[in-house]
Amino acid sequence: MNLLLSIPFRTKINLHPRFSVSRTKLFAEMLNLVRESAQESLNQVRVKAMTQHDEGQSGLYRSIDEDALPSCVLPLFSVEWSRDQIDIIPIEGPPGVGVSKLESATLSYFDHTIGILELRLRMERVINKKVFAESLDHWSFALATKWIERSNAVSDAIEQGLEGLVLPKHSFFAPIEIADAYFDRHSTNQTNPQRDLLWVSRALILEAPPSDIEWLRYWTQDQLDEADRVQIGDFNAALRVGNSVIFGPWNEVGDSAFTRALLLCNRFYAIAHVLSTNQRLTHARFLSEEIDPEYAGVLTTSIRSRLDLLQHEYEDTMLGVQGLRRVTMRTYMQAWGFENLIKTIERRIASVDVLVHAALQRRNLRYTRLVEAALTMIGGLALLDFAVNLLNFSRTPGLALDTLPGLVDIAQVISEDALLYSLLAVILYLVYGKIRRR
Repeated sequence: MNLLLSIPFRTKINLHPRFSVSRTKLFAEMLNLVRESAQESLNQVRVKAMTQHDEGQSGLYRSIDEDALPSCVLPLFSVEWSRDQIDIIPIEGPPGVGVSKLESATLSYFDHTIGILELRLRMERVINKKVFAESLDHWSFALATKWIERSNAVSDAIEQGLEGLVLPKHSFFAPIEIADAYFDRHSTNQTNPQRDLLWVSRALILEAPPSDIEWLRYWTQDQLDEADRVQIGDFNAALRVGNSVIFGPWNEVGDSAFTRALLLCNRFYAIAHVLSTNQRLTHARFLSEEIDPEYAGVLTTSIRSRLDLLQHEYEDTMLGVQGLRRVTMRTYMQAWGFENLIKTIERRIASVDVLVHAALQRRNLRYTRLVEAALTMIGGLALLDFAVNLLNFSRTPGLALDTLPGLVDIAQVISEDALLYSLLAVILYLVYGKIRRR
């Protein structure tokens, strides 16, 4: 049997928005410069750079074996360990298996801080299927962690090469700012490789239908009934959230379709997962008053923009992917609940939008109350000035007397301090009424 591991992890690759949606000829040339620089410092791997660009692309289908995928969803770099290096890397297999051999190891680096490590292993002489099923998850996670550590030198070489690119008008490699949608990668002090590792997607590939599937049911946490499997070419598969089983016979066409589909699925789901996590953190930090409304609004706007871009890319990809790859992608995304994840992000964005709008309304109302209080104070001072002038006028010697009672007569008999204190008390009461919290 074969075991395929698809392992999304985080990188610092975050391209300038100009290059996030388009792949120009200049873009491809710059990637090739980075590839050459990285290849010189890396003797153990083969580095390939994306050469496809958007200029002059007709987008016409020539064969069902080809996908008309938007270039923005393709990996920027593909790194493959040579056969010689793989053969000398020791692999201690999981308990219950006699022979475990690593057949291939590939790295794919995408935009939006996502990379995917793919490991393919050959398992022979399964001695104890129950022990094998019980230990496979933890063993594969430990293996993924070791290979993420082993790939650090490759990641550093590519990231440093991208950072060193300088264009006349636009930067090429956009640093992850604290107000970016991927702000959780703002800190560059990575001391634990498990911080970069997102998850491990496992697919156990059987050459022939097994006579006993109880151990597989334990591993997948599922019944694995025939009715729950999807037919993909000449084989059927139970595609699940974490652990999937492919029931043979396995062939080259199915291998290519499944591997390509799983790579694309993990790329889209990993980006959406990061956006969802960061939006949840934004919501929590705003509720705990760790960040102000303006900052929460900036983060939410950035995440919303990236989410819109991701949805457009996903729609274009599903329109362009063909044959077995389309069937596999749709089944995987349904099993993983990709649409539900997108809806969750949208609800979190809407929730923060409401809170930010309410907070800004309260702030604007507070400013309005301060303006009203200031105007009330100005009007009160004018009233006090009028009262003082009236008192002075009423006590001026030689004031002409008339028989009509009015303000002058009242001012002559009222106490000066009593009038001023009364007016001052009224003014302060009105000002307090304007600025108090409602």
